[in-house]
Amino acid sequence: MYAAFVIDVFSRMVVGWQVATSLYTDLALDALEMAIWRRRRAGGDLTGLIHHSDRGVQYRAIRYTERLKQQDAVASVGSSGDSYDNALAEAFNSLFKAELIRNKGPWTGINDVEVAVAEYVDCPTAPRDAADNPQLVAERQGNRIGIAPAFWGDSEHYGAQGSFGDFGNMTLRVDGQEAGHSSYPFGVFDVPAGDAAYELTLNTTKSGQPAQVWKRSTATRTTWRFRSKLDENVHSQGLPILFPSYGLPEDGMKTLAAKDGQRITLGVTGHAGYTPGAVTSAKLSYSYDDGESWTEAATAEHNGTWTATVNHARASGKQVTLKAELTDANGNSVIQTVTRAYDVR
Repeated sequence: MYAAFVIDVFSRMVVGWQVATSLYTDLALDALEMAIWRRRRAGGDLTGLIHHSDRGVQYRAIRYTERLKQQDAVASVGSSGDSYDNALAEAFNSLFKAELIRNKGPWTGINDVEVAVAEYVDCPTAPRDAADNPQLVAERQGNRIGIAPAFWGDSEHYGAQGSFGDFGNMTLRVDGQEAGHSSYPFGVFDVPAGDAAYELTLNTTKSGQPAQVWKRSTATRTTWRFRSKLDENVHSQGLPILFPSYGLPEDGMKTLAAKDGQRITLGVTGHAGYTPGAVTSAKLSYSYDDGESWTEAATAEHNGTWTATVNHARASGKQVTLKAELTDANGNSVIQTVTRAYDVR
């Protein structure tokens, strides 16, 4: 596995990155394209740009040097045996290997590394305690059930109910009939004692500031399907709620490159009341028109990891809505739609 990074020398920020299984020019070129796009999008002035690198063949390849010329960038390449032009990158690479690759492994493949480097899409999740353990989200006590997930979460953060100008609602169906509705993104419902099929739908929306400037994952619709019945010997029964997770090859600003063959890793997490079984089926669809029409992505499973392949070669500038359908080995399922999960740059 190989990784390429582009670092802003002034801010020390990683502004471009890519991982791949081969050391071709595209690896470094994709990282460069991401860096240029991000700086332009942020309003940065790239006049007089200086590109520092070692004498690796990727950085001296014709395609790479031509792209630097298009950007009017000056290539500063160190001489053989010295590291003056590449010292910052070498220092970062050492930290990357020590703090992530060696410390968080072992890795089963490139998909795991992409997930670790990338952030997850923001969507409802289980809140976490100070030790980073998931808390109880949904439970049954007698003939009442309640659910209160975190409003959104990614790989590093979660937002509690009431944050980020959020609002939403929740509807419960039992054996196909509506059994309750809440005008809030949480609720408590009376339910029958016998075994029944449950369908719980949560709608969330971000509004106002800072959602108006965030403009990612602005709305979600999540439907959980599971079975439940009263157990008179148990005071609290955790409900089998699945939370989808998405590993994107994005740039930290929730954008993907306009190219085909990009993989999104799909998975599920649970909460303190339920540990999901292995994912037995996964489906991902994407839309450029807020869900009016959908394209189904090809999905595959390898060693327990599910991936979906999306093709965005002719979609530059478009907003992408995702719809995931996931089922675990215990027969519990979730369908989730995330409006504007990411943009194509």
